[in-house]
Amino acid sequence: MNPQIININYSSAFTEEGNDIFGNEFIEAFNSFPNIKIKIEKEHHAIDRPREDGVVGFSFFQIWFNNEYLSDILEESLHLEVCKSISKFMQLMIDISTKIYLSDREYIFLKIQFHTTDGYFLNFTFKVFNEVSTIEKQLKSSFLLLYDYLKLKRNNLTKKAIKKTFVTDTKNIYFYFNADSDNWEIENILITLAKSVESSSMDSRGSKYDKLYNRRDLSHPIIMKNNWVLPVKGGNHFMNKPNDIGLYSSISTKALARSRSLFEKITNQKRLMQYNFDAEYYDYFEEVITAIIFGYTTIECLVNIIIPQGKFYVKKGGKVGLYSHFTREGIEQNISLQEKVNEVLPQILLIQKLNTQPWWNKFIELEKLRNKIIHTKQSSYEVRYKDFLDTSIFEIVEVHLSVINFYAEELTRIGNRSINELPVGFGHDVVYPTLTEKKHFDNLFEQLINPSRNTAPVNKRKIPGKKGKTY
Repeated sequence: MNPQIININYSSAFTEEGNDIFGNEFIEAFNSFPNIKIKIEKEHHAIDRPREDGVVGFSFFQIWFNNEYLSDILEESLHLEVCKSISKFMQLMIDISTKIYLSDREYIFLKIQFHTTDGYFLNFTFKVFNEVSTIEKQLKSSFLLLYDYLKLKRNNLTKKAIKKTFVTDTKNIYFYFNADSDNWEIENILITLAKSVESSSMDSRGSKYDKLYNRRDLSHPIIMKNNWVLPVKGGNHFMNKPNDIGLYSSISTKALARSRSLFEKITNQKRLMQYNFDAEYYDYFEEVITAIIFGYTTIECLVNIIIPQGKFYVKKGGKVGLYSHFTREGIEQNISLQEKVNEVLPQILLIQKLNTQPWWNKFIELEKLRNKIIHTKQSSYEVRYKDFLDTSIFEIVEVHLSVINFYAEELTRIGNRSINELPVGFGHDVVYPTLTEKKHFDNLFEQLINPSRNTAPVNKRKIPGKKGKTY
């Protein structure tokens, strides 16, 4: 086999005198193999302030592979030698990394890029870990992934995943190493954009903002409120669209806080043998009933919102071979909440059942309390109010917060756009963006910047591209 060339962009830690800390070791690590030649292009990246040890820059290198070279080293198993060579050099970096970086955070030392025959650039990023064996394992895994990409024309999992991923005009595909599966997986750029939302100033009772991107330039989004104009007698009302889940949860949470305070007051008065404080009991019952009703309603509202339009729930009937198909409307009207969370949503969205969670029994108790209130029966009148005075009532009502967190996590995990409908403040404040063409994006931007040039207010206009393709 003829010697092949690896093109390497190489940046090194260096001192003020220009001494290269890693240079010689780096070259020797690769030149030790006769079939590998390296072409190095050095770059110096200065840090803000020189260090006491004289280091004024940091080290980084990027390796570029072409199809011919990669095919050869994989066919002859030379990739194992390359892995050892790179790992040897990475160990040198790890050994003296404290001289360069003062932070304990992981940092990137190596990137591998492979240019495919179908025009994509596959990028693999390597971070420094405590054990160099981890890096070697990841290197081997990346080489095998690329080998399969080259050899398997059909049924290649990476190629299928790329087709499902939004790719910009640069054709760059970025991979991250999933430690749980020990495999490289494609980083979905839209998920990254979805996570880049500033939620600290947002009210959980209001809808999340819309994010609109020019599909050919993802650097600058247009971020808009979901403005409502409610025409009523006496004038219009302007506001950000309320979020039912956040609003009902807020009502429940505030009522529960007031009921706690009243419960403590009642308990103290009872301990002091004080009587004739019926008003405090009635106030307490008002608050705790409000907390129960709106806590349960929050869950009902959330579940109905995330049932996707256009999907069917298939339910097996009592007779053999008999099945019922429910649309979204049919599910909302005819299926119980317990069946929705344990059968419908897991079947349609491929997520976990709610009854697998450790707080499932508290959800059942919340449902029982709510039903006793809504479907009042005189035969259980005394029992109902006795239940309200049980100290476990507070944890039971708070389970609705656990339910919101559960679905926020599951929807984020599967990349479902319904996460946009969940309120902020529950750990997964992501907003999946809408992509549109440059012309539509520029027109909307102009309307927002210069509204006086338009005949209709922006908040009454239809957003260009909203019915277009989304991801």
